[in-house]
Amino acid sequence: MAVSLPTETGGRPVPLLVLLHGAGGRGQFLLDRVVAATGRSPAVIIAPNSGGRTWDFLDRGPGTMFELLEGRASEGSFGPDVAAIDKALTTVMGHVAIDATRITIAGFSDGATYALALGLANGELFSRVLAFSPGFVPAIDAAGQPAVFVVHGRADRVFPIDRTGRRVATTLQHRGYEVRVREFDGGHELTDSTVREGVAWAIADREPRRLP
Repeated sequence: MAVSLPTETGGRPVPLLVLLHGAGGRGQFLLDRVVAATGRSPAVIIAPNSGGRTWDFLDRGPGTMFELLEGRASEGSFGPDVAAIDKALTTVMGHVAIDATRITIAGFSDGATYALALGLANGELFSRVLAFSPGFVPAIDAAGQPAVFVVHGRADRVFPIDRTGRRVATTLQHRGYEVRVREFDGGHELTDSTVREGVAWAIADREPRRLP
């Protein structure tokens, strides 16, 4: 697991950002990419590694991402990756004062889909979910009402935006989530500008949402 700590907390609790890499990636690479785009943020950032090539819930066997998307295959299940992330959160919170209202889970590609799975299932813990190029909305038992920010490239050829990012945003809006969308002129990638925008949204102070 890769970790970035703020240089100065001012004695106040700080935001926490959990970053989840894409399939075949590593936490350190994603953390380095985010820090390169944003500089050292006033947040604790942790970037764990999946136990396999991708995250346990997305261990699809023969099913492809688009078979999952169309309901023709089923996801895996939460397992050792969740346990590892939970252990990392417990360790960090035992050493650093964390602002419980600003805990965000974020990811890119498969990591974004997994962030949606964990974020929607644990909305009492994660107040925000930041999804860079997600594939679909996982079928999980949701809890809480986290805000969601979907970032997706219009020229994405890996996860074409009409079948993935836009559908993710629309599905969540129909379910009553507060959803922000940022489309950009690019492909299946992280850009400096969208990373800066996403991280700024993730760590910003914000008023609690008033539900009807």
